[in-house]
Amino acid sequence: MLGLATDDEVGAFMADVEAVGRLVDALRAQVAGEVDHRSRRTLGEDGLASRFGCPRPEHLIERLTGVSQAEAARRIRLARLLRADTALDGSPLPQPYPFVDTALAAGEIGVEAALAITVNLERARDRADRERIA
Repeated sequence: MLGLATDDEVGAFMADVEAVGRLVDALRAQVAGEVDHRSRRTLGEDGLASRFGCPRPEHLIERLTGVSQAEAARRIRLARLLRADTALDGSPLPQPYPFVDTALAAGEIGVEAALAITVNLERARDRADRERIA
């Protein structure tokens, strides 16, 4: 199929495939985050990973998807950085990086870019005020 395409068609197809890939990667990170959340230590043996016989969510993701533990950990790290926490009273706290999360979910940026942005913003949190971080 591609062998018969023009150079412009191959370029356009590549761009389209990459756009779909960014959307899929965003979903992969989101699902990894949910697996991580449902496997948190406070749940003990009731945690998702534990119920599947895995000591950590990275191991479960590796088993279910065939990706490396390093890749599973990368997805979890991004999901943790983007996940909104809850206050001690159970009320939701604001999402830490809503612009990054929105751009990632829309496929405007990839997982690598989202991780680079959030990791660097995390490093700046101790030195910059909230408005500048936002």
